[in-house]
This record gives sequence, structure tokens and C-alpha cells, in this order.
Amino acid sequence: MWPYEQMADRPKKELTQLVNQLEYSVYVGAIRNSKYSAILNEKIPPISEEVELPPNCSFDLVPEGMREDREHPDVRIARRAENLSRLSAVAHERGEVSPGLRRVIVIQAVRLADLAAARLSYVEGRRGPSPDAINVPELVGNVIKELGES
Repeated sequence: MWPYEQMADRPKKELTQLVNQLEYSVYVGAIRNSKYSAILNEKIPPISEEVELPPNCSFDLVPEGMREDREHPDVRIARRAENLSRLSAVAHERGEVSPGLRRVIVIQAVRLADLAAARLSYVEGRRGPSPDAINVPELVGNVIKELGES
């Protein structure tokens, strides 16, 4: 979370521009720092100038007592498969599906494959799959590059 105290008492137009810049900067940074150069956002925030982010605040969303069970690889695989199933059902029901939703479905499928392959590798005592085994930017389009060309 990035609190930004300097937002108070700004005109609405200026505040909107600042929020767009902050959101876009967080979005692009998340893509740059992700394992597959892709994140699970269906909608791309308004393209804006990247700005330096204020210091962030970090905290646990999942209580410690629930963490061990939720982080078990088999539980994570099951949750990811369920999410992929739900997204696919949404796409099926919508009829007209945005490219963003299609991108999210591909990324969910890649993450599911990665989790399952890592679990199999662990069980068999082998190294896990390399992040470059699947070229996600090539599959879904390099979002950062596309944004720069817009």
C-alpha cells in the first residue's frame, strides 16, 4: 500500500492526474518485477507519466494461523485452478470478452502450470521450471511495450 499524504487539499483534476500517475507507476513496476513480466489486471490503468512512488506500507493480509495451510503447494494449485475455471466461465458467459480478460486467463494458466510443474519437480527431487520456459510477454503481448507505443 502506498499512502500519499500530499493528496489532501488538491483540486479534483490535479488529484485525478496524480492518482493516475501513481496507479500507472505501481502497475508498470509490478509488471517489471513479476516472474513472467505479466500481472493479473484485466484493465490497464490510464497511461500516465511514471512518477517516483512514496514509501510503501507492508502488512500481512492473511493471519499467521491460516498462512501455513494456504501456502501449501497443493492448496495453491487447487485455488489457482479454481480461479482459472471461474475466469473461463465469465468469458463464456460474457459473449464479448475484452483482451484484458483473455490476457488474465493466459496468465492464470501459466501460473497454474508453473505451480504444478514446481510441485512435481519438488516431489521428484528435481529443480523447478525456469521462468523463461514460457514466454508470457510473447503470449499476451508485451504490455509495457504496447503502452509505450500508444
